[in-house]
Amino acid sequence: MDRDEILDHLDGLFRKIVAGFELPWATGRARIDRDTLLPMVDEQDFAQRGGGSRTAVSVAYSLALLLHAMEDTRSKLPTLLILDSPQKNLGNNSHDQQLAERIYGWIASYISDQRDTYGDRYNEYQLIVVDNDIPADVLDRFDVIQRFDEDRGFIRDLRDPHGAPEEPVQLALGDGATS
Repeated sequence: MDRDEILDHLDGLFRKIVAGFELPWATGRARIDRDTLLPMVDEQDFAQRGGGSRTAVSVAYSLALLLHAMEDTRSKLPTLLILDSPQKNLGNNSHDQQLAERIYGWIASYISDQRDTYGDRYNEYQLIVVDNDIPADVLDRFDVIQRFDEDRGFIRDLRDPHGAPEEPVQLALGDGATS
């Protein structure tokens, strides 16, 4: 498999996703840097972008890698992607909520459309989105497996999952080193 061919495909996917997300305050010029293999939008690298935009670019980049693996049968990339609470980093104002809606809407539409194009290949993936607040306008386009709330989390019967350990241990230099 030719490196340039792969990068061209990833570039195309990434550009298409960024355009579909309609990032606020961005022109949508998106590419994968050929040296670092990291995403660039408007010639800004990942660290130069603001919080919500950074989250959207990260989701777009991760989706591009997943979609490449699904569309190119020669790919050895995994076809599993877990997006953990992407909306938490987008913000709560109306612009951020509209961006979240565009992100989820794009994901649902693209995968549905591509299933028609690629058939069974688009059934051989797992996309898990951990988010209790998927926008109502697109929620019916996703299979909700489980809803959790503050009183009933994923791991049950923990007294305080975020509390200090019962017996703290001070580690010293070299502890846990393997030879």
